Formats: sequence, C-alpha cells, structure tokens
Amino acid sequence: MTRKNGAEKFVDRVSGLRGWKVRLPAGRPLATPAIANGRLFLGGGFGTYEFYALDAVEGHIVWQHHTRDDGPTAAVVEDGLLAYNTESCTLEVLTVEGKSVWRQWLGDPLMSMPAICGGRVYMAYPDSRGDHRHYLACFELRSGKVIWRHPITCDVITAPIIQDGLVYASCMDGTVFCLAADNGERIWQRDMRATSAPTVVAGEVFVSQRHDDPGRGLRERWVRQRYAPPKNVSAQGPAQQRKKDKAVGQQPTQRITETDPETTELSLTEVLYECPEFCAHLDLDTKRQTAEYRQYMVMDTLVGFSVGPAAAKFSRVGKHLGVDRVSAAWGFQGSRPCVYQGRLYAASGRYLRCLPLHDGKANKPLWQFDLYRDADIASARFVPTATPPVVLHDHVFIGTVAGDLFCIHADTGEVLWRVQVGEPISYQPAVAYGRVYVPTASGSLYAIETGSGGDDGWYMWGANAAHTNAVEGQFERSHVPQCPPAPPDVQFGLESLLEAGLARLFRSGDRGPDEEFEEQLAPKRERNLLNAHAHTP
Repeated sequence: MTRKNGAEKFVDRVSGLRGWKVRLPAGRPLATPAIANGRLFLGGGFGTYEFYALDAVEGHIVWQHHTRDDGPTAAVVEDGLLAYNTESCTLEVLTVEGKSVWRQWLGDPLMSMPAICGGRVYMAYPDSRGDHRHYLACFELRSGKVIWRHPITCDVITAPIIQDGLVYASCMDGTVFCLAADNGERIWQRDMRATSAPTVVAGEVFVSQRHDDPGRGLRERWVRQRYAPPKNVSAQGPAQQRKKDKAVGQQPTQRITETDPETTELSLTEVLYECPEFCAHLDLDTKRQTAEYRQYMVMDTLVGFSVGPAAAKFSRVGKHLGVDRVSAAWGFQGSRPCVYQGRLYAASGRYLRCLPLHDGKANKPLWQFDLYRDADIASARFVPTATPPVVLHDHVFIGTVAGDLFCIHADTGEVLWRVQVGEPISYQPAVAYGRVYVPTASGSLYAIETGSGGDDGWYMWGANAAHTNAVEGQFERSHVPQCPPAPPDVQFGLESLLEAGLARLFRSGDRGPDEEFEEQLAPKRERNLLNAHAHTP
C-alpha cells in the first residue's frame, strides 16, 4: 500500500482491482457520497460535525465544512448546489465549493435525507416546536423559502422520491404517500406495510413489505401498487400559491384525508414475491442480541439519546421495521428494489434476487445469490443484511455488513468479482467514472476501479438527486481524467484488513464513549435528560 495526499492506494490480490481508501477522522458510519464535477461530497459520519468534498480520482480532501449540528446525512447535488440535513435538526444547502447558502432548523431528530428536483428540496421532519406532527415539506433550493408542507404519519424511510411530477414517501410505520410535487396536494396514501423507499416505474410503485404470517412467522415481500393518473391535480407547472395557516407559523399545510376515488384509482397491492426465509432484519428481538445493536446504543448515547426520543415514534417503528435507535433509523434503507429492463433486483437478508416482471408475474426468481455463503456469521456480531443494489447495464453492485463488495452479472447471477474491504458496508455504493465508491460503517471510503467505462451514472443514493433508481437521461457526465496506471510497487491485499475492520465496529462487551466525542456530549445533555422523561407514543 502507498499513501498519497491522505489516500492509501492498493491493488487487491484476489480480484486484481486497484483503488484507494480514505479514513475520515471520526471513524463513524458513513452514508453514500454524492458525485459531481469530479468531486465526492459526504458527511463525516453519524454524530460528527464535518462535511467534506474529496477529489474523485485521487481521494484527497478539497474542502471541509463544519456543520452547526451533528450527524450529516447523505447529500444530493443539483445545479451547483448540494443539500443535506443533520440528524439533530437542520437542513442546509451549500455550493459545490463549500460556501453556505442557507440553513433552516426543522425538528429533532431527522432520520431521513433530502431530495432535490426542479430547483426544489423535499424533506421530512417532526414539528418539534409546533404541533409535534411529522411533515413532508418543499423548499426553494436557492432561497430556502417554504413552498408547501403536508402532514405524514411518521418519519420517512431513507428519503422522499420524486418521479414524473409526484413525490412518493414510505413512512417508517409502513404508510406510503403520493403528493403532487408542485403544490403538495395529496394524490393518495395507503398503509402498504412498506419497509423501504418506493421505486416508481411507469406509474407502478414497487416496495418491500413486511408480512407477519401466523403460521410461518415474519417474512418480507416485494409488492407492486398500480394506480390511475389523477384527474384534477396537475403534476406539472409552477407552484401554486397556498393559503397560509396561522396555527402553524404561516406555513402552507395540507390535512391527511382518505383517498378520493374521483381523483385517483388505486388497485389492490399485488404480491410479486415472498421470501421463504425468516426476516431477521425486521425483528427487533433478534437484532437486540447483536453487537451491532450495542454499537447503535453507544452512538445514540454520544449524541444525547439515552432512550428513544418521543418524536421518533419508536413504539410503532420498532414493531414495524425492527428499529428503535436513532443511529439505526438514520442508516436504515430496507430492501428497496431496483427495476431495470423488466426485472426487479432486490436483496432481503442474505439473498440477492432477480425477479421477472413479464406478464405481471414474478413468483419465482430468475436467479438468487447467497451474499453470505463465504462469510463468517457464526457469531452474534450482526444480522445479515445488504445494501440496496445498484444496477448499471449488466452489472449489479451490492455491499454487505460482512464487508464484501460484489459485482454480479445482471442476467445470470454470476459473480464477476468480489472485493473484501474488511469493514461493514451498510450504505448503498455510488458508481461513477469507472469506479465504485464504497462508504463503510467504520468511517472509511473506498474507491475501487472496475476497469469498465460503462460503470458510471449512479451519482448518489438512488442514482440521482430525486432518488429515482434510474440512470438514463438524469445527468450530463462530468469529465474526469482516466485512471492512472498502477505504480509497480503498489501491491496490497485487502484481506489483512478484515479482522481489524470488523472488530472496530462490531466489538463485543461494554465500552465507554470515544474520547474525541466527549466534548460533544455536553451540549446534548439537556436533550438527554428531556428524553429520559419523555413518553414515546
């Protein structure tokens, strides 16, 4: 391994692929980087106060921004501006050069990330200083002006999705909302028992779904929801001026009502496939037995949450998603499917599956692959999970908590290559410029050169700033220099990182807070005391 400008360069001895690794100072879980203009934009990890821009080719830090609150999420980038929110309360927009444009305090905690589309930012938050309900809101990207907000049942799983002039959001209690993007009008809502953000293709909504079978136990499904286009709500054009509601601080609002059959026709939810194995990653009792869960407890304590905050509604979220810690909800992405060329690709637990969608049927996978067949999961370090898959042409990229990054052939399920980074991978990778950018739960970012120029276009979580899971026509690709040849002295196998990397996050036994976070505890103690006396609804 060689080091240049803070990045450690390597060549993997097993796959022969080369790349670099950067470890951010805090060593905290990282989210998916956003990529634009040859740079990577990412937060310093859960519980940190730093946001970074890195060079996408060499990995060195270009600029660093100190956030007002802790826990910056994954960022989204559009038109030279990037948006992210912090776990503790704030939505912020920066230029791609690191200059602050605006920030707005929203509520505590914020456990999802924003979306951008058409010069607007969409974000979910609890109204901690108002009526204590959750809202999905729309802001002007350049000014921060509130355009509209609509009440929702709970915080959003990962992020809202913007598609064809509509905003879709799966709430952490399983309810799915569809709103008009320009004015916030409700198109429909349904309790779909959703366990992931939706993917929308040609007016069809695909999500993973929790299914409690009395005879077989907890299972996970992938389902499809069809609906007819709304008849009296425009999904295009400029935002309409809304009447202001004095009771909510002069902000435009909508009320939750039942679906109106005169505007939208919803079909029954169609089950495409039900996984036959027990769904441990949605079972809170199972997860509480792992070292991974103990690490979530430590991270929550570091930011002032000794118990779950009332605003998080963990009494409902825990039963549905198996999540009752802020840090766990901050990183939860579920089993979100990716639909590409008439096939559905998704991972639930240890299996990645490819399902056909022809003739409206899935029923049986075209292929499935056990992502943990060569992993050591005998101990109770973690529940086997995988990132949402990235599908680019004939390649499927996916990471696991065991520290494996796979490239799998989309047609056959054949493993094209595998790199063991030795650190848990919990957030979806990004793919650009012939490289896969892999964030880890131990605070490292890996860039792995695939050798294929077609591996490009998945520039942030969900592919783009609207999180649509679609690549074609989304962005103009920025020019980045080609990968330089590997120096002859750079020969390094990632196998040696395995033991140290996994132990770093999934350490057993009790441990105190990291020393570098001690100074951050003091500002959070008041919140901690309030939460200790709060009743979770």
